[in-house]
Amino acid sequence: MLGGAAPAAAREAPGRNLTLPGSPDSILQIDQGDRWVRLAVHTAIGGAFRRLGSPTCRQVLSDFTDANGRTLQDNLRATGRTAQDYLGALRYAGGAGHAPCRRAGILAFTSPGLRIVYVCAAFREKFLTLRLRDRQELEIALLHEVLHTLGLGENPPTPAEITDQVRVRCGDR
Repeated sequence: MLGGAAPAAAREAPGRNLTLPGSPDSILQIDQGDRWVRLAVHTAIGGAFRRLGSPTCRQVLSDFTDANGRTLQDNLRATGRTAQDYLGALRYAGGAGHAPCRRAGILAFTSPGLRIVYVCAAFREKFLTLRLRDRQELEIALLHEVLHTLGLGENPPTPAEITDQVRVRCGDR
């Protein structure tokens, strides 16, 4: 029953503190959601963290600018964090009830400059398929949202253009 509802035990289990890979003292802020949502987000963060360990992947931060023409790398530098630490400093929350999550195919969303990423039901469902390709897509989706938290708007570039560039820089690893 991978695509269906989570078992009651998973929904009711108390959440444990999940940490950033390689940093057991860095507790991730994953709010709301059942155990499967938390596990899906934690797993995707782990994969995105590994991808950001590559200089080639981090170049995506210089590929885009915010509305003021500053590169996302400049915006990251202003936080005083590495790309990997910044990923772990964001807050992740359930997006149920928000309009973007009602659109087909939306895995997660945020707005430029916000430090919170909302995760949609499609994110959880894709995680539960257990297909490696789907898990990789979740990592790419989180990296796409990280770019928005650093100030990247859309249209232009389109969501597809952003995701394509993240795949080029941070693709299959």
